[in-house]
Amino acid sequence: MMEVSLRFAMSGLLCLLLIATGGCSFKKDPAKGHAPVTFIEEQALPEHVASLDEVIAGDDEEKAIEALVQRKDELAALSRGGAVSALDLAIKHGKQKVAQFLLISGQSPFVLNQESREKLTYDAAMGKLIESAQLDGMMDILRSYPKKMQSGLAPETSMQRFRDRINEYKLGYRGCEKFANMLMEREYLNRDPSMPGLYYEVFDQMKPREVFNTLLKDTSCSDETQRFSTELINKWVGYEYLYQFQSSFKSIDFIKSLVSMRKGASLAVVVPSGGWHQDHLGLISSQVKVSPLAMLMLKRDCFANEGQRDEWVELVRELMQQSGEDYSHPYYMTDNNPEGENACQGESKYCSHYYRNVQSLYAIFRFANSQSKLIETDFYSLYTGERREFVNVPLDKFKAEICTEPKRRTY
Repeated sequence: MMEVSLRFAMSGLLCLLLIATGGCSFKKDPAKGHAPVTFIEEQALPEHVASLDEVIAGDDEEKAIEALVQRKDELAALSRGGAVSALDLAIKHGKQKVAQFLLISGQSPFVLNQESREKLTYDAAMGKLIESAQLDGMMDILRSYPKKMQSGLAPETSMQRFRDRINEYKLGYRGCEKFANMLMEREYLNRDPSMPGLYYEVFDQMKPREVFNTLLKDTSCSDETQRFSTELINKWVGYEYLYQFQSSFKSIDFIKSLVSMRKGASLAVVVPSGGWHQDHLGLISSQVKVSPLAMLMLKRDCFANEGQRDEWVELVRELMQQSGEDYSHPYYMTDNNPEGENACQGESKYCSHYYRNVQSLYAIFRFANSQSKLIETDFYSLYTGERREFVNVPLDKFKAEICTEPKRRTY
């Protein structure tokens, strides 16, 4: 029995030895009379190649930049398509030097995914870098805009350079919106705290509103306006309305084009009260909402004709209805007068003799003409045409004061 066990143990040991030396097979080769031995050659595993994400995420930004220079074709391919660009990866990992390298290399600061935009809201340093790059990009685009003094290029050829520059930066709707807003703030506010003084030279040679119109009508940005923020468009409408108030509502065309960008555009005007306005509790307010219609009707006699006035009234009433706001200084027409048509004293169209309307108009008059000493009763007499003996201000002087275009007031 022990002899049998020893024989099995020896057989097993022999088989293990065969396995260790290359294999154990019991199939015999008929030609040679014994089982063949198969040798397996061991191969080295391929070396791991870091992805661009891993390269950018590394601790050494200088080495990351060197690697990106070596892999420029892969970098370019990533930038051409996909939801994540190399700039997105730099923002994701907070690598400012890498981001700056990518921007200098031609990456557009306007092509950012949602994750990057969210990251920039709390990464102040990176946000400042991207904001600065976007401003540089917009100034670069502006420099390509055809100027009147350019005579060496045909107008269309010169304009094509402007279009091409916009396409090169891949503005998208957010970039177009940002560019348009910069132009509007330059037009109406005449300032931008973030804009270095050097950039003002660019605007000295062009009219921002003209560039704005071209941008949204004659470039790839024209396809993006339907995605613009309603809040931003309303702000532009407010800018233009205040300007028209200051210039006695000379032209309605531009504000109508702004309104046409977004269905449901609205108009609400809020001005600093300067300490003269009190709320219903008698508290002094720092700001006051003013009815745009009251502002319009203050200039009633400044319009070229009644048809022009009616067009403005129709537009403003529509915009006010969309805003759904209550105003501290409203203006009541005959169809919304809480005291009925009789309160209009027979003037059924504009209801300009209604005492509450006149009170609102006087408050706005005092804001716009802060140096005037005219008291409310005299204002009422002059505005309604109900002259009284004790009013010493000539009617033509009063109308001239209302209709004179003052120095442009800004927000």
